[in-house]
Amino acid sequence: MLLNLLLSFATPFAAPLPAAETLPLWQAEETQQEEGTEEGAEELSPKEIAEAIKEALKGDDASVAVNILKNQGVVADKVVVKAVGGGFSHKDPAVRLEALRALRFNEDKYALSQLLKIGKDKKLMDDPKFAAEYYMALGQKGDSKAISTIVKNLVLDNGGNQVTKARLISLGKIRDKKSVEELMSFMVQGKARRQNPYMKEISVSLVILTGEMYRARDQWQAWWNDNKRTFKVAKEPAALPKNEQRKWDMLWRHPDEIKERMNQRRGGKDKDGEGEGESEDGKEKRGGKKGRDGAGGVESDD
Repeated sequence: MLLNLLLSFATPFAAPLPAAETLPLWQAEETQQEEGTEEGAEELSPKEIAEAIKEALKGDDASVAVNILKNQGVVADKVVVKAVGGGFSHKDPAVRLEALRALRFNEDKYALSQLLKIGKDKKLMDDPKFAAEYYMALGQKGDSKAISTIVKNLVLDNGGNQVTKARLISLGKIRDKKSVEELMSFMVQGKARRQNPYMKEISVSLVILTGEMYRARDQWQAWWNDNKRTFKVAKEPAALPKNEQRKWDMLWRHPDEIKERMNQRRGGKDKDGEGEGESEDGKEKRGGKKGRDGAGGVESDD
């Protein structure tokens, strides 16, 4: 049976996303991935993978479906993306989450369309854990088409809402002036003299998008008033302090990068230069690969 063949050599592929309970996102820990690729394993076509996913989703064992989605759901092909989409109607929440994670890291252009479609499913989005990871998945795509979905019905509350935090952070991954405009609009909600309870998440995203380094609402507002007509989002984000950039990168690292990094460590090498002779910062709990998308926790003035 095709499903059994696929399971016989499947390798852990998709990195678990931070659970909603672990947000705020600046406390993300590096995921440990186990390796297990069998040499000489038969390579299946996208169509065969899609059929195996469908077969697993029809079965009674949710763990089988989770395994297939985790290992093969990121294969970048429209037929695979469509098969993964069937996971959102599964009765088991673990399967629905794994389908979401697969689409997050699937690089086929159709994956974004599937994600935008499921955002209209009230039953799915009423689950806070699913919703938080959903908005992170949209941010992962870095596509301005996702902005309107991310900010829909985004209103200020008393703080601590993990879904709201995920939405604000995701805007920082989408390098478009509209992201800045939406963050600024949300920032000024509420009483004029009261600091927005999501100022940390807002500031992090604004730093990444603008290259400016402010903390408080009035500072950002003053800068925006002076620059909003002429401001353009740079193609590349500005460099930020190593530790903060590392935390940001951990949120967005592709599973391939995790596997590559672990292989380097097991071989006594680290392409980021972290190892013997590293700085004191580097000796702290290590996070992800230093990337280009980077910023981190900009503390707010409470």
